[in-house]
Amino acid sequence: MRHLSLILVPFLVASALCRNILLTNDDGWATAQIRAQNDALLGAGFHVVISAPAENESGTGSDSADPEPLTEPCEFDTCPTGSPAEGFNSSDPRINYVNSFPVDAALMSEVRVPSFIVCILLF
Repeated sequence: MRHLSLILVPFLVASALCRNILLTNDDGWATAQIRAQNDALLGAGFHVVISAPAENESGTGSDSADPEPLTEPCEFDTCPTGSPAEGFNSSDPRINYVNSFPVDAALMSEVRVPSFIVCILLF
């Protein structure tokens, strides 16, 4: 039990200090899970920016490629064919997509909001 407490200390300190969070995943920017996580974190008082792939990219590991304009609609038709390589939700600009892999979505968010990001959560 004592060892478990020692392991948890860094996470407790980080959660106290990290109020700004980049939330990303490999399932895509429009999935219910990432939106629910966003809502829960906002409800808990965190400042959150989502940056995730435009499409489900599960199982792509650390693949990387330059984002390109969409040649088909985003997942769940959340953005139309011909949309730019990077974009955001028109009703909430903190929710962003990148038409590439998960690692690219995380890296592109740092370019867009470099002074914001303190902690990165990947689910």
